[in-house]
Amino acid sequence: MTKEKADYFVQKYETFYRKEININDTDLYLYNYILSDYDAFQEDPLSRELRGLVIIKETQEVFLSVPKFFNYNEIPETLEQNTKHLKIKKVQKKLDGSLITPVVINSEIITKSKASFESDQAKLAQEIIDNDPELSFAILDCYSNGFQPFFELIGNDNRHVIDYNQDNKLVLIMMRDHNGEFIDINKFDYLFSDIAESYDYNLEELIHLQQTAKGIEGFVTKFTNNQIMKFKTKEFFELHKIVQESDSYKIILERVLDENMDDILSQVPENRRENLRKIMKALSNYVVSFVIEIEGIIKKEKKKTRKEIALKYRNHLYFGVIMEALTKDNTKEALIRTIKNRHKKEKTAESFIKVLI
Repeated sequence: MTKEKADYFVQKYETFYRKEININDTDLYLYNYILSDYDAFQEDPLSRELRGLVIIKETQEVFLSVPKFFNYNEIPETLEQNTKHLKIKKVQKKLDGSLITPVVINSEIITKSKASFESDQAKLAQEIIDNDPELSFAILDCYSNGFQPFFELIGNDNRHVIDYNQDNKLVLIMMRDHNGEFIDINKFDYLFSDIAESYDYNLEELIHLQQTAKGIEGFVTKFTNNQIMKFKTKEFFELHKIVQESDSYKIILERVLDENMDDILSQVPENRRENLRKIMKALSNYVVSFVIEIEGIIKKEKKKTRKEIALKYRNHLYFGVIMEALTKDNTKEALIRTIKNRHKKEKTAESFIKVLI
C-alpha cells in the first residue's frame, strides 16, 4: 500500500477518509472508513487495507493494519459454494477483544486501536506495553527486522461477550512483513509469551466446530490465496442473540452505526440478507453525506467565531453536531451518537429507516 493508492480510494469512495494528526511531533495520515462499504470492498479488495492505515507524512513510511475481512457466509466470496475449493493455510483462535496496532514513531512505541490513538483501548494497551519491558523489546525487535505485529486486547477491563476472567493482556494475533504478507505468528514464540492458539483443522472440521465449540468466539482462517475469513460459533451468536436481533429496526440501526452487522449477515437467509444490505447502504450513504456536509461547513467557516457559526446554522438538522465538532474534531462520532439518541424507540427507528430506503 502506498500513499498514492490510499488517496485514490479516498477520492473514489466517499466512505473512506484521511485525517492528518500529530503524534510525537510527527505529522501522520490516518486512513479509515466512515461506515463499511461492501461495494468498495468488493470492487477494490485492496481498499480493505484502509482500516486504520497510518502513513508518516514526511517519509511516507507505512504502518499497516489488519485488513477488513468477513464472516463465512457473509458476502458472495465467503458463501459455502464459493469457498469449497479453498485450501487452508492456518487456523487460529478468534479472541473477543479489541484490535491493537503498535506503531513506532521516533523510536517510541505508540498504540492505536482500529481508528484512534486516543481511545480507551489504545490507552489501556499503551499502559500494558509501558509496564512490560520484555513486550516493548519484542515489538521493537519485530520492527527492526521488517515485521509488524498486531494484538488483541482482552481482559477484565475490556470484556465484550466472552468472559476471559483474567487481567488485561495483549495477545499476538497477526504478523505482517514490509510487503504486507502474513507471517506465521508461531515463528515468533521466542519473543512473545501470549500468542493466539493455532489449530490444524480442515474446512469441514471448521464448519462442524461452528456448531459445537464452547467458550470461544470462533476461528480466524487464512487460506493459501491470502484470503482471511471468520468462522464464529453458534454459542457466540446465541449469546449475542444475533438472529433475533435481525427483526428489530432499532438494533439494526445501532449495529450498522457501530459497524457490527457482519454477524447478523452471516446468520440470516439470503433474501433477508439482501434487504439488510439495502438498509446498510442507505444508512451508510446518509451518515457519509452528513459527515462530508458538516466537515465542509467547519472548513468553510473556520475564520468565523463560534457565535457567528451558531447563528448561521441554528436551524440545521444536526446543529448540535456542528457545534461539538468545532472543538472536538469528532464529526462522525457525534453524528452517530445523535442519530442513535434520536431513534431509541423501535417505531422511530423503523420510520427513519423506511424513509431512507
